[in-house]
Amino acid sequence: MFEDVFPADHILTNATIYWVTQSIGSSIRAYQNVHLYPEPEADWTTPGVIVPTSFTFHLGDHASPGIDTAEQYEAAIRHGTTEIYADLREANVHRRGGHFGPWDNPGAWTHDLRRTFRPLR
Repeated sequence: MFEDVFPADHILTNATIYWVTQSIGSSIRAYQNVHLYPEPEADWTTPGVIVPTSFTFHLGDHASPGIDTAEQYEAAIRHGTTEIYADLREANVHRRGGHFGPWDNPGAWTHDLRRTFRPLR
């Protein structure tokens, strides 16, 4: 249930911060700019990211149309990113959580973060 994950006080606090600081526009500008000003393919480098990389997805985030299961998410990220990420360590998918993964499912997010970076010590 929405209120179990996002207590009213948290929602109101975040909304107030954006309202008082007048920063909602800058906080969402990156989402709009990706569509308005796509990076020219000529500027792409292969691989684009050479540092160790891991992904954590939550099935409640419907940002990827046509992907509904953990297996589909994992297959898509492993298939579609090999030219971009030179050192893809993990692609983790959790059934609980959504767009705000660390808030929706903090235990899973923290677990994935630690599992990714612990070996790099």
